[in-house]
Amino acid sequence: MTIRALLDKGLLPFEPRASRSHEVSIMFAFDWAYLHLFKTAIASLAYSSNFLDSPLVVYTDDRRVLEDKLVQLCADKLVLLEGAKKALLHTLAENHVKRPERAEWNKGTFLKWMIFEQQPTDMALFLDVDMIFNEKFDDMLMQVCDRPFNAVPQFKPHLYKRSDDTLLDKSTCFKNFSKALDAHYTGAMLTNINSGLIFLRKEMLSDDFFREITDFAVAQGKSVNEQVKFTEYFKRYPRKLRLLSCSYNFQELFLQRVSNDDARALLKRIHVLHFAGGGKPWTKLPDIAKDSTRLTQGLWHWHRTLAQPLFSFD
Repeated sequence: MTIRALLDKGLLPFEPRASRSHEVSIMFAFDWAYLHLFKTAIASLAYSSNFLDSPLVVYTDDRRVLEDKLVQLCADKLVLLEGAKKALLHTLAENHVKRPERAEWNKGTFLKWMIFEQQPTDMALFLDVDMIFNEKFDDMLMQVCDRPFNAVPQFKPHLYKRSDDTLLDKSTCFKNFSKALDAHYTGAMLTNINSGLIFLRKEMLSDDFFREITDFAVAQGKSVNEQVKFTEYFKRYPRKLRLLSCSYNFQELFLQRVSNDDARALLKRIHVLHFAGGGKPWTKLPDIAKDSTRLTQGLWHWHRTLAQPLFSFD
């Protein structure tokens, strides 16, 4: 099932624009607690007319996700983590990442490593579910993703503060964020990968690469988080990696470091807004006294409203 099929069934009342992205699979990995985010992300993709004709792939380690009627309807491929893969990925989460008290959270991040296998298409896009999507960008993304592994770097504190932790002024932050949107990266942003959005070509969509990257992760020992495993791997194999513009994975929290007018200007250039920081909008309503949170977190709530028909589907 594709997103267009959901539209054709009348589950979402949008008038989609043409799409030519059916040769790319769209992949998600989440447990029951994130099901509402998945449905919001699907509605946001539909509203923005992105990847409407792409097969949908859902990975989970939670059997309750398999029982959801909307997931059953929309997923072309639905995979439960179990057996040897589950043991391996949970071992990585528990023993190969620092801060063992976050083992359960780490299991959720390593769940996305299930994507390294054959997919319905020769290209595939993994998306975290805590994202919303602006305007139509699917064709542009496909054109720039010319390496086996394509992703956006991690946002770094130097974009908004000095080495002594004092904050930069809002206009300087705006300039720094604009450079990130232009993919003018410096320092750690030249190497450090954020795994919230990953575009893969056929070379990475195989059991062979799953074995390669997990063997590497085990041999590497403990790292700060799952993303560091990718960072260190591609330091060895830089020609396999394309660093994309931050417009394809912009961390929402950073927009709160600029003026409201500048945040609106940046949003016009941002295709994928990632709610990866603190103060999750789905845990509370936006603070109406703060323009920045009303703008960005209110945007998530607006997309959540668009998704309402998906929550009532049974």
